[in-house]
This record gives sequence, structure tokens and C-alpha cells, in this order.
Amino acid sequence: MPTVANTTVTWNDLVKLSPMLWFKGASAQAEKVRKGMDLWNLEPMSEFNADFSVIPRSGFSHTITENADYPEHLQNQGDTLSMAVQKRGVSYTITEDLMDGNKYRDIKLGMNDLGTSIIRGIALDMAHFLLSFGFSSSFTDRDGLTKSNGIVKGSEALYANTHTMEDGSTFDNLVGAVPLSEPNLRTGEDLSVDFLDENGFPVTWEGNILGTTLDKTNAHAAERLFSNLQQFQQDAAERNINVYKNMYRHVDLHYAATLASGKTDTTNKGKYWCALSSELLADAALYGLHTAPTPRGPFEDPFNGGMLWRSKARYDLGFGYAQIGFGSNSTT
Repeated sequence: MPTVANTTVTWNDLVKLSPMLWFKGASAQAEKVRKGMDLWNLEPMSEFNADFSVIPRSGFSHTITENADYPEHLQNQGDTLSMAVQKRGVSYTITEDLMDGNKYRDIKLGMNDLGTSIIRGIALDMAHFLLSFGFSSSFTDRDGLTKSNGIVKGSEALYANTHTMEDGSTFDNLVGAVPLSEPNLRTGEDLSVDFLDENGFPVTWEGNILGTTLDKTNAHAAERLFSNLQQFQQDAAERNINVYKNMYRHVDLHYAATLASGKTDTTNKGKYWCALSSELLADAALYGLHTAPTPRGPFEDPFNGGMLWRSKARYDLGFGYAQIGFGSNSTT
């Protein structure tokens, strides 16, 4: 008599074990890409297409003469960000043949990958919005859909030569196509002095995050700049003090050096880099979560006798303003 693997007991065990396999895969992938995902402000949402307005973080108090009213603080509402809903999903079927053939290793890997793929998709979107396509106002994603990646008022790219504020004043946060180095980082910081808000007042910008791709040249440059052991500038004949020691936290963004499809970009995206403020990211880099990524199922497939599992996430991505930092679309 042949062994009967496809029994009610076995199916019931799979129903109990499958979500745990999904979570194991999702957790492992989330840990791998957490550094990049943590740059975004998680905003739980109860409605689709939520709007976010920019309120300037500036202005000054006034002198109040005796018996006079308190002056009203100017709240010049700026850009309004309408974030488009991202609905991402994937499915996996534990087929009857896998069960009959005792292919439990394949089933385990399939459920693991169902979890990892949904997390990879979110991390890919985040890297694309923040760096990969941060120098464009829009791009076509891996499913052929046009995604707006621009700052709304003038539809400028996140990193651009000109950002126009409500009062007509402008600022620049595009360093240019230059490699990561101390002089080029200093050029970006010089630009940050002129960051303006919607009232035309200077923005207090203090960068503490350096974002790059997984490119080793950038990683080595960051190590040389920010290592707590790097007391002196190695390339300076006068052995000048290294002013960037411990100044930035280096974050290498998985999937940043990719095409919209997620495949490796073999041209120049591997050299991109940006300097960011964690304080301003908390206000401006919005990840609006509608539906958390979770396994859904099982659903019986009447056509092949399989057990279908689905995984879905619904979320919004967008930036409220461009003063979060400056970027370089370097090619070397």
C-alpha cells in the first residue's frame, strides 16, 4: 500500500504552520532592509488618499506692548501632498502534487518567500522614492504605472536645483553629479544654509544620516569620513583634523541601485548618495500604512486541489517637503 500523505490531519497541520513560515521569511527580510525602512515615518491611516500639508517650522516671537493683544503667528500653509495608494500583493499555492509528493521543503521555502517578497517590494519602493528616482519628478514603476515622486508645488524632483516656496523664494538641494568626498559633502552642507521654508525663513537643517547604495566605493568613503578612529584626514599633507568624525550615520539602502523593475542598474545609480536629517525625515518622509503585510488564507483552489495563500500590503509613500537633505546623482 502506498503512503497516503495528503490527509486531513496533514492539511490541518499545514494550515497551522504556514503563517509561521510566512512570518519567518518576512522577519528575516525585514531585518535585512530595516535600516532603510526606518528612515520613513510610519503613519497609520484609516482613509485612502490622505492629504498632508506642510506647515513652516519657523517664525519669531514679537514684543507685546502693555495692554496689547498677542500677535498672531504666521502659519503660511505650503505644499499639500496627496499620496497615491500603493497596493502590493502576491500569492502562492501549496499544490496537491506538492502534498502527495511529500515536498515539504519546497512548501517551506515557498511560504518563506511569500513573506520575503512582500517586504522586498515595500523596501524597493522606499529606496526608489528616496534615492533611486529622487532626481526625477516621476517614474514608471515595475508594473508599468506612473508614480509621482515630485514635490507638489512645482512638481520638482526631491533633489533639484530650484525649489520654489510660497513667497517666491527658492533653494537648491542638488549637489550635482559628484562622488562622495569631504569637499562635496561640504558643498552640500553649504547649500543647506540656504534651505528656506514657505515663509521664506531659513530652515534649521542638521544632517546626521548619509544614505548610499550598497556600492563599496561609497561605503569605503563613508568609513574614511565618519569612523570614530579616523582622527585625521588621510589625504591631507598637513594632517588636518577630520571634522566629519562621527558626524553621520551611514545607511546603505538595499535596492537603491536598481531599475524600476528591481533589477540592477548597470549605469550609474550605484554611485548615488544623499545626506539627510532624521528630525526632518520624521515630518516629511511619510509611509502611510493602510493594510499591514500579513498572510491571508488558506483558500482552497477547486481546480487543482491546492491551498492558496495571499499576501497584501496597502500603503502610501511621499514627501511633504524637500528640505530633508541634499543629494548627488554621481556617475563615478
